[in-house]
Amino acid sequence: MAPRPIRIDRSAKGFVGVGLFRPKHSHNIGQVLRAADNHRASFVSIEGGRTEDIRSAANTFDTQLSIPVYMVDDLFSHRPHGTQVVVIDLIEGSQDLRTFIHPPRAIYLFGPEDGTLGRAHTGRAQHVVHIPTNDCMNLAASVNVVLYDRMLKEHLGMTHAREAANARARAAERSRLRKDGDMPTEG
Repeated sequence: MAPRPIRIDRSAKGFVGVGLFRPKHSHNIGQVLRAADNHRASFVSIEGGRTEDIRSAANTFDTQLSIPVYMVDDLFSHRPHGTQVVVIDLIEGSQDLRTFIHPPRAIYLFGPEDGTLGRAHTGRAQHVVHIPTNDCMNLAASVNVVLYDRMLKEHLGMTHAREAANARARAAERSRLRKDGDMPTEG
């Protein structure tokens, strides 16, 4: 009898995609492509781009030559099977990135430089997350922050529901202590 092959748990493997909705400037697209390449994204999709030109001085790696860049009509229709959609938007009710545990297979959707994604996207996403800042960030900076956060949390092993629950509980406790005046606010 032949030995049984070793089963490899492929569920821990994953991929990441970046979706842009109506990006305004080619230099921001170029910077996003550079970020995607730096953080090993599997693909970039662009819906409703106001420019078709993805070439930019900021895209020094010519990323479109090494990872697919898709121009699509609907970011939700153009994603690999089993991919969770994570909307990144500075809106009320969204989850703080600091406590967010990234799904193994995800596409992160980012709105335009001069607007928001709106309910058409947030209502269809599995997760809505914000970067905790005082105001909105540059599109490429947001992509870099989110992809770096994902990479860091993967490196630290923060990929399971238990870690996510513990992180949320700690954040809620800190918030409660601040409200009660038992803990100084960060500043």
